[in-house]
Amino acid sequence: MPFAEPKGHKKSLLSSRLRIFYIQQGLFTVHPCFFGKQSFFFFLVVGIRHAAVNRTNRSTLGFFMETNALGTFICNYIVKFV
Repeated sequence: MPFAEPKGHKKSLLSSRLRIFYIQQGLFTVHPCFFGKQSFFFFLVVGIRHAAVNRTNRSTLGFFMETNALGTFICNYIVKFV
């Protein structure tokens, strides 16, 4: 460990925060120039049971499902196919 164990409550709390910061900096290094080039693209899966379909107006259910499916495209303005 790069940090010595200090005595006292406040020092041990500070030491644990420094250790967490050190671990985060070591494992998850992000270069600022490449940060915007990586994006996550996924569809959220929404499960609707048969009872919910039977009790819901069809137009409302269709509006909900369309909004959920197209919500992914709103977040990503540019889609590149490689």
